[in-house]
Amino acid sequence: MVRDGDKIEADGDNKYDRIIPLALAVRAWEAHERKPLIGQQFTRSAAEMSRTYTGEDLHRVFQQNIVQSFFASQRRARIEQGRAARRGNRWNF
Repeated sequence: MVRDGDKIEADGDNKYDRIIPLALAVRAWEAHERKPLIGQQFTRSAAEMSRTYTGEDLHRVFQQNIVQSFFASQRRARIEQGRAARRGNRWNF
């Protein structure tokens, strides 16, 4: 493959035998792998740090995640209750 300015092309006679599968692979990576990792805040630095965790570190991270998920669920419940209160008795199905 050769990148010339804005164009990315393959050399030789079969110009599309590797470009299209590569584009499909990049699309699959973006849609199915990268976004969930970003949502979980899993980065290379986080992976490297997790290799050096002690038992106390793991316990602290576990407790922190429990507390964060609890507050997030409470926040979602408050938002939903506010929406239901504003909505009133409409749209109850």
